[in-house]
Amino acid sequence: MKADDNMSYKGVIQDNLTKSDPNLEIKSVMEEKEVYRVIGKLTYQLTSCTYCHTRSIVKNEFKTVYIRDIPFNGKSVILQIDKQRFLCKACHLSIIAQTNLIKKHAQLTQRLKFSIINYLAKNLSVDNIVQKLNVSPVSVNRIVTDLHDQWAHPKATLTEHLSIDEVRTTQHQMSFLAINAESGALVTLLIAFPKILSIILNDVTH
Repeated sequence: MKADDNMSYKGVIQDNLTKSDPNLEIKSVMEEKEVYRVIGKLTYQLTSCTYCHTRSIVKNEFKTVYIRDIPFNGKSVILQIDKQRFLCKACHLSIIAQTNLIKKHAQLTQRLKFSIINYLAKNLSVDNIVQKLNVSPVSVNRIVTDLHDQWAHPKATLTEHLSIDEVRTTQHQMSFLAINAESGALVTLLIAFPKILSIILNDVTH
C-alpha cells in the first residue's frame, strides 16, 4: 500500500469518528497486520453528579476501554479509548465519560451492532455475518439474545410507521423483527417458527 493511500485511509477513519462525537479526540490511527488500531481520548466538562446531582465534580484520571468498530478496507477497527473518570466529592462515586458511539459497558460500537441487525434482517447466517464484519459468533448471538430478552414483550403502543421483516437468528430459526421506520429504533424481536411469523405478518399487513 502506498504511503499516501495509507494516510488517506487513516484520515477517513479519524474524520468519521470525530464527526460522530466532537468530544472524542483521535490521537493516532495505526495500521497493523490485521487491524486498524485507533488511539483516542474521550473527555468533556461535567457540571453535576448523575447520582446526587451536586456540583462537586472533579476530573479523576482515565479508564482505557477497547471497542470493536465497523471494519474498514477489509480490516477490523479497534478503538482504544481513554475515557475520562469523574469523581463526585460529595457522594464519592465515580462517573465514566460516555459517548453515543458506544452503549455503556458495550464492547461493540452502536453502528457495528446495527450493522449486525441489518445483516440478520437480510437473512444472512451467523457465519456470513462473522466473515463480513470480523466479529465473533458469540458477539452476534449475544446481540440476538439481548434483543430478544429486552423486546420479547412489545410495548402497549406501536409507532405510526412500522417496518416488519423476517430474520434468521441462532440455530437457523426464523424470527420476527419490527423496527420504527422513522427512527430506525428496534421495536421488537420475537423468536418464532416460520408458521407463526407468517400469521403475524399476514395479520399486520392485511
